[in-house]
Parts: sequence; C-alpha cells; structure tokens
Amino acid sequence: MSFSENLIRIRKERNLTKAELAKRLNMPYTTYNNFENGREPKDDVKMKIAEAIGCSLFELMGDEMVELAKKGMLSWDNEPSMYQQQNVMLEKFNQLDVYGKRLVETVIKLEYERVMNNK
Repeated sequence: MSFSENLIRIRKERNLTKAELAKRLNMPYTTYNNFENGREPKDDVKMKIAEAIGCSLFELMGDEMVELAKKGMLSWDNEPSMYQQQNVMLEKFNQLDVYGKRLVETVIKLEYERVMNNK
C-alpha cells in the first residue's frame, strides 16, 4: 500500500475525519487532503502525521519502509529527519518522572547489549 492509502486506512480505523486530523496537525484542510490524494509530504511532516494519528512511522509508510529496508537504504545515519526525531524523543524523555527515565535507560542498555552481542 502507498503512503496515502495507509494514511486513509489508519485515519478511518481511528474514526477521524480529514478535518479533525488537519486540525490536530495545525495545517489547512486542503494541505492535508493533498496527502490523502497522493502528494508525498516531507519526512518531518510524516513523523508529525504518525504522532497525531497515533501510529508508528513504519505503519504509516507501509510497503515503502519495507522496500527501503530491503534495499539497505533505511539507516538512521542517512535519515533526513533523524535530528528532529532525536529532539522529540529527548523532549519526551525529559518530561518523564524518575521511574520512567530509569525504565527507558534500562531498555536502551538491554537493547544495546543485544545488538553488540549479535555483531
């Protein structure tokens, strides 16, 4: 499925209208409607849409992400929006309480060890 097809499907699954999602994204209805009609948004807008609609970027992009991964083109190093994504994650982390921060740190430590052990 294309980005626009996934966007429509997920929006409908969440029982949102186009107008409601455009409002959540703080963008004109016509701009949002263009995305459902096949216009491809920039990467940072895709991330905002995924967050506003409550899904992962992988789910939203669907087949496109799978194809990029198969071609070896999906890398955090060459992802244009990586710095923006890191900033969003850091802002969220900073708002966590002590328990939440410890939990995130534990997950990162365990995942890092798993990756390093599989090299």
